[in-house]
Amino acid sequence: MKSILVVLTLASACTFVAGAPARADSDIPSRVVHYSQTDLSSPVGIDRIYSRLITAAKLVCDRYDSMELARRQVFDRCVDESLARAVGQVHDERLTLYHESQTRPSAAAIVVSSSTPIR
Repeated sequence: MKSILVVLTLASACTFVAGAPARADSDIPSRVVHYSQTDLSSPVGIDRIYSRLITAAKLVCDRYDSMELARRQVFDRCVDESLARAVGQVHDERLTLYHESQTRPSAAAIVVSSSTPIR
């Protein structure tokens, strides 16, 4: 059984509390996610691990979760950075590719509009 340590990203924490003294590593929120190599052998297993990593990232970043836009942006960035760091810790190409497919903007989301309305 292997473990992934999902840690609150220091960059995000420092962004929100700019000017605050640096925190000791032991004060930085973290979650351990356990997995086995066999979990990485199928698309279903990779999806399960990825979902668990997302959940852990949201838990370590929860102090920034808010409806207030500025705090929400910090939360979203914290989750993204924590998740990317955790995926990198696994050192598995399939999980990395899955992560990239989930975070890469979709070409389908690009909308082109005419400056002249059609009547």
